[in-house]
Amino acid sequence: MRLSIYILITFIFFSTNVKAQFSETISSDRPGQSFTATTLGKSVVQIQTGYNFSNEDSDSTPKKSQLSTTFFRLGITETFDFEALVNYRTIRGDVGTKDSLFAQGLSNLQLGFKYQLLENNGWVPTLAFQGRLITKLVGKDYERKNVGMVYNMASYHQLKPWLGLTMNYGLVLPGESSGTDDLGIEGYYLPATLNFAFVVSDKIGAFVEMYGNLNYFYPSFDAGLSYLITNNLMLDVYGGFNKTQVIDTWFVEGGLSYRLNWRKE
Repeated sequence: MRLSIYILITFIFFSTNVKAQFSETISSDRPGQSFTATTLGKSVVQIQTGYNFSNEDSDSTPKKSQLSTTFFRLGITETFDFEALVNYRTIRGDVGTKDSLFAQGLSNLQLGFKYQLLENNGWVPTLAFQGRLITKLVGKDYERKNVGMVYNMASYHQLKPWLGLTMNYGLVLPGESSGTDDLGIEGYYLPATLNFAFVVSDKIGAFVEMYGNLNYFYPSFDAGLSYLITNNLMLDVYGGFNKTQVIDTWFVEGGLSYRLNWRKE
């Protein structure tokens, strides 16, 4: 925790001249695995929520998972957001000839922040740092013995008027868990993403993405579409897959992002 405070103070000290600008249309972390490199702006609240269905085929126990995920964001200043991630997951699997419930309930609650460090200027990318606490406030089926931490750097390059590149590279210290939670791994790992976003029209966006963990890398891929209903409301749908020597997984997900603006211009 002390390390997180030191990191935050250092970033604030070296980025006091950054003046992020409020976007006229909603900028969401959905769809995909990548987090954006921008903040919301002061006095803006945003909710990003979705429903995910995934299927895991393995030689041991095939599993199906349903995940409801909600991401809350609050713009405290122009360059600083408060963030909260809430997941509710149901995991079922085949035991013999029976479909059995393995776990159900609140599976992940994270609290943290995003701080924008740089704005895109030529070859200089938009750059932001995220830090979140993985809390122990979860359901009985997903019980955690101690807290964990998530650190993430997000960068954005505007390659063409119709093409953008977002990259994430992070460090996750999941702490000791029951093994059935959203993380399900001990020690640490290094998540990374590479996301190409395309402007199809004024209302429609598309993306393709590669992601994985660098310390035991098996690339995963996803792609999807977003539709801007208003400047403050966006719908999305996407899907992806991952194939390893042990497990094959695929998923589909749909969701929305909604923004409330109390700014005084």
